[in-house]
Order: sequence, then C-alpha cells, then structure tokens
Amino acid sequence: MPAIGRPQALVYEPADDGHLSLVAVEYITFKGPASLEGHPYQFVAAPNRYGLVPFYDLLVWSGEPDPRGAFADKSPNLRCEAAGRPPMP
Repeated sequence: MPAIGRPQALVYEPADDGHLSLVAVEYITFKGPASLEGHPYQFVAAPNRYGLVPFYDLLVWSGEPDPRGAFADKSPNLRCEAAGRPPMP
C-alpha cells in the first residue's frame, strides 16, 4: 500500500541559475489498479518515456497552482529549458 509520506520520485524544475525547485512528487506501483487517498493512479503502458514495464502512476503537483489540477500528468507551468529540454506540452 503506497504511503503519502513516501513518494517513489521527486520532480524538480531547474532555474536558469541551476537552482532546483521541488514542483511535484510521484507515486509509482507495478500492482494495480491503485489509488492513494481516493485519487486513482493512471495506467502507463509500455513502451513509455521511462523505459519501464507497464506501471501505475500518480503525480501530485506542489507549490505553484497548476491550471490542469494538482493531479494532472503534465504541467504547462513546468520550465525545462535550463535542463536542455523544451517545456512540457
């Protein structure tokens, strides 16, 4: 059973000066369907951007409010230019 205080991944946004800001936590499980505190995980089929076998994922955005909601898979607010990647769609 996933625990709120123990996410499997932390998502940071790099700033132009190299400073990193925590913007989300991610909960991942290979058993599902799953939910955490009533929020369902999304099924991620293979192949996927992580190169993993199929899994279930719940992303929770923190800090700046996200227009798509706290549990959206991607955020238009996330800047990745400092990491050499374009912004997420």
